[in-house]
Amino acid sequence: MKFDVGNEVSELQTVYDKQLVELRNLTNDNDRLSKQLSQYKQQLIDSEQQHKQLTNSIENLEKDIESSRKELVELDKKVLTDTEHVKQLQRRHEAVSTGTAVVGSSSQFAHGLNDDSQLTNKEKLDKYKEQRGEITTKIKQLQQRIDHSTGELKKLRLEQKSLTSKQGTYSSMRTEFDKKKTILNQCEKDLNKLQFDVERLKQYRTEVRNDDEKMARDQNRLQQMKRQNHQLDFQYTNPTPNFDRAKHVHGLVATLFNINDTKYAQALELTAGGKLFNVVVDTDETSKLLFKYGDLRKRITFVPLNRITSNLIPKNKIESARRELGDSNSIFLAKDLVNYDRSKYETLMNYVFGSTIICSTSAIAQRVAFDEKLGLNAMAITLDGDIYNPAGILSGGDRSGTNRGPTLLEIVGEMNQLEENIRQYNSNNRQELTKLERDYVQYQNLQQQIDSLTNEIQLLELKLAQNDEHRLQIEITTLEQQELNNKKEFDEQRHEEKILNDKINELEKLFKNEGEAKKKELAEIEQLMKKAEKQVDLSQKRSREMQTQIKDLEMQLESQRAELDTLTSDMDTLRNTIETNTQSLNDANKTLSNKQIEIDELLSNLQTKRSRLTEYNNRIHTLHQKEQQLIKERRDNELQLEKNKHSIVDLQNIVKESVRRRQLIIEKHGRWIEEEKDKFGIPGGQYDFASMNIGKMQKDAKDDKEKVTKMSKHVDERAMTLLEQKRAMYKQLLTKQKKVLKDKANIERVVAEWDKKKQEALRIAWQRVNKSFGEIFSTLLHNANAKLTSLNGHYDADRAPKDLVLTGLEIKVQFGSLWKETLDELSGGQRSLAGLSLVLALLQYSPAPLYILDEVDAALDMSHTQNIGLVIRKSFRNAQFIIVSLKDGMFSNANVLFTTKFVNGISTVSRAENVPNKKSKDKEK
Repeated sequence: MKFDVGNEVSELQTVYDKQLVELRNLTNDNDRLSKQLSQYKQQLIDSEQQHKQLTNSIENLEKDIESSRKELVELDKKVLTDTEHVKQLQRRHEAVSTGTAVVGSSSQFAHGLNDDSQLTNKEKLDKYKEQRGEITTKIKQLQQRIDHSTGELKKLRLEQKSLTSKQGTYSSMRTEFDKKKTILNQCEKDLNKLQFDVERLKQYRTEVRNDDEKMARDQNRLQQMKRQNHQLDFQYTNPTPNFDRAKHVHGLVATLFNINDTKYAQALELTAGGKLFNVVVDTDETSKLLFKYGDLRKRITFVPLNRITSNLIPKNKIESARRELGDSNSIFLAKDLVNYDRSKYETLMNYVFGSTIICSTSAIAQRVAFDEKLGLNAMAITLDGDIYNPAGILSGGDRSGTNRGPTLLEIVGEMNQLEENIRQYNSNNRQELTKLERDYVQYQNLQQQIDSLTNEIQLLELKLAQNDEHRLQIEITTLEQQELNNKKEFDEQRHEEKILNDKINELEKLFKNEGEAKKKELAEIEQLMKKAEKQVDLSQKRSREMQTQIKDLEMQLESQRAELDTLTSDMDTLRNTIETNTQSLNDANKTLSNKQIEIDELLSNLQTKRSRLTEYNNRIHTLHQKEQQLIKERRDNELQLEKNKHSIVDLQNIVKESVRRRQLIIEKHGRWIEEEKDKFGIPGGQYDFASMNIGKMQKDAKDDKEKVTKMSKHVDERAMTLLEQKRAMYKQLLTKQKKVLKDKANIERVVAEWDKKKQEALRIAWQRVNKSFGEIFSTLLHNANAKLTSLNGHYDADRAPKDLVLTGLEIKVQFGSLWKETLDELSGGQRSLAGLSLVLALLQYSPAPLYILDEVDAALDMSHTQNIGLVIRKSFRNAQFIIVSLKDGMFSNANVLFTTKFVNGISTVSRAENVPNKKSKDKEK
């Protein structure tokens, strides 16, 4: 059962790893599609903005063209008007010179002709006086209206005062109306000041909703990456109350920096190595607290910032090496390729990255590590991951033909970017939306207040309209407005009257000085003619320029319209591409979700199988420990039993000796004891020691001691005491013996069960190994077979002897139809093939991911060596072999060859891809 579960776990792990690689590939494809879709969307947005700009530009051009055309029409009209004006001035000059025109009217030609241009001064004077009379009459009428409205206002105000004293309600209603009107105006001002846009709120709500969807997507992706990279998760409990996590625990080294360029990710990851998973804390005291009270769930290495030291390579050495190499981009200090908080982690980054050089090529890395001229002699790592250690250690590996997926640092960078995106989603539009929501509440309150006040004011207006006092107030307001208008018109008419008086006075003076006025007017006309002709020339020039400008604008308009058509076509193509990519992305998301579900199921099944395997291992380990303990107890009990048996024999001998001696004493002094027995314990008797003489007794005691001393050489005084002790010990030993016998029976039962299971496991192993052994051997040697048989002659694994372990197995080889009795009948190469076949069969029974074989083909010829390579390629597709060999037959079956040789006294390792020839491929098929 254990072997089956182990094989299932191995197979599930292989499937899980493959599925995980597929998931990473799908994730990368998904990310690539997302980025591509984002780029297309951004291109569409840019194109839409450009389309909008072009549309606006075209509209502006059309407006400019229309405006220019209107201006050109106006210019043409102005040219005609100015030309006509020049002609009129010429005619006026001729008329004044000949005396056929009225002198004094030439100034009117400065701004064109008017209605008075053809009138004589006498006619003008009569006209102005007539107009003055009309204005004077109108002024009198206005004065009468003003006087009438003033009288009416006095009457209405008296009537209003009378109504106010009688009713008294209008004042309160009017006050309330004015108050509400004031409040309404203030609310409208506040609403206008708020400048709230409902469409903007809807837009931000949509954007925040989109941000929430993106944030949920990023959070799911982040949680998925954390599950897949659980080694980046550091969990602990607070070692003390009020423990400040942000201050004392900074996190894993891998999460405290970002890489400048992903092409350096593999090299930087190899530079840091296991330090990436170290946890950075502020002091060593914090690390002690976490070790003691942090309830750590796995083995952790802490890096206290106050204790770490580093061996930083000086910058001048790196610059000197760059000059020596002749390329400033050939080598970089690893620390210079990462971004971090220099105020906090400068010493930490020196410790992690300060002593390693990242090189662009292997040749440069070799010089950095070993060339004394450069003066570095530092650890050098290439961008492909080859490591050159100054101690003489080189490492590298196969990097082609496989999709390794993102590196750990790229994963950490993506996780950091996702966390930053989530923070931005929470801060970008959400704050503005919160402000808009607050403003929206205020907007709703103001709007509700305005609506309520508007309704109340309308009701008050209805009530006021039905009030006599309000009616009077409206009439008063109307009369006041009429009075104000009349006064304004009165002032205007008085001003017109003054202007006409000035004109009349000017004409009356002109009649007195007509000769001088004629000369003055001719000079004025000549000056006006020059200005008018100049204005005509300027207008014509401006007209020609405007025509050229219109043509340029029309050409520019046609160009932008063509560009707009092209852009519209590109936008349609982009929309189709976005729609296609969106569908592809949705399909990829579905595939990714299904793959994630499949991997979760595989992981759950794998964990279940691992739990069962661990449970079986624990049970086997527990039973094995119990078996060893019981065997040890049995041995100890058997040893103690033997000791107790010897002790019992010794005690029995002592008891026998004591009984014998007691019997001798009784035989020797028996009569005296019988005679004196009745006197024992009688007060005052000779055995009443209380009444005895102490001195005599001491003397007697001394004599008795001497006798005892003499007798002690022959009699054991502790014999009886020891006898009782040994009897009690004997009883305890009998009890222990029963317990030991019972435990022995249990142990024998358990051992028998395990022997049975062991025999069954050996039988299954024998059967499976025997099958593989025969297949591999027959592959290596045609028309040959081999199997494992028990030493008692049984050949069939299904009819194996009961005690296979004690019986043992031996190898039997068949050539043709003849089975060889012993291996001595085989040649050395045949025995080697048989041994290798057995080893490979055992490896197939209990597979491992990696095997190392050292010159296993030493005793084989070329064809057998090549057959061994074919068997390994065919039968061990899920394992990797590292084989040390000196024969070409093995080389032809290898995927990668590493050749070791001395070059200039230095041991070098070269690597080459090996492509099997067609014959080998056909043979393998």
